[in-house]
Amino acid sequence: MDLGSSRWLGLALASALAGGCALTSETIHLDYAPLAAAAPVAGAQAIRVQVLVRDVRQAKTDVVSHKGVEGGALTSDVSVPVLLGRAVARELRARGYQVTGTAAVPLLLELTVFEHRFKSGFFAFPSQAAVGFLASVKDAQGRELFRDSFSGAFRDEVQVAGVDNAKEALQHALPAAVKSLMDSPALHQALARAAAPPAS
Repeated sequence: MDLGSSRWLGLALASALAGGCALTSETIHLDYAPLAAAAPVAGAQAIRVQVLVRDVRQAKTDVVSHKGVEGGALTSDVSVPVLLGRAVARELRARGYQVTGTAAVPLLLELTVFEHRFKSGFFAFPSQAAVGFLASVKDAQGRELFRDSFSGAFRDEVQVAGVDNAKEALQHALPAAVKSLMDSPALHQALARAAAPPAS
């Protein structure tokens, strides 16, 4: 066996040992790390927002990754759309908005991507996570004031294609996607317009 083959075999063996049985499925918990402290948005304290999430992925599943390249499924213990909705709601509150389910401006999130994959590598395993969604805001008359796509990604080279590295990648990609939404001036302008009383 040549050096390259030995190296690859060693990586695969280490991955299998670190993740338990590489072919068995496992349920995992994903923690959301809040974004760095943000300044309150002017006027946000008077705006009530309802966060709605629609799963538009082709495969509506809570499987978020696999052990190794083609190993056992890793399934989130919390519904993936719920994870996204909670993250966005948390960041809206941090910026001063009232997040509620009544008499509120609807912020619709359409989940398009939430996944992590390990790729085969020669000296390491590429670890890639991606989260993506569409966000839209309508006023009380149903007119769309805002619609855009947002995404977050995380890539790394890891020695072990196991559970911990899959979790780490997803726990970086989700906040990155949420940050891209929170950093959109057009979002905050649309929420303010939708919440404004109709002109007399």
